Amino acid sequence: MLLFSWFNHKTPAEELEAEQEEELQQKNMPRKNLVLKLLWVIELQHFCLEAQMYILSITHQLNTMLRSKI
Repeated sequence: MLLFSWFNHKTPAEELEAEQEEELQQKNMPRKNLVLKLLWVIELQHFCLEAQMYILSITHQLNTMLRSKI
């Protein structure tokens, strides 16, 4: 077990690099959350456009039916 812990010991340079990597990930976290929110908004817009197209097609069909009865 002692040999194993000695193997996993990090040098000061490796510890500094690990700390810098962790800080970088924490700085990028808000950006990642923002990207996820933007993707969600894009999905929502896509859904709304599909719903709008569906409503327009139904409106067109109703108009066609009403015109044929006049």
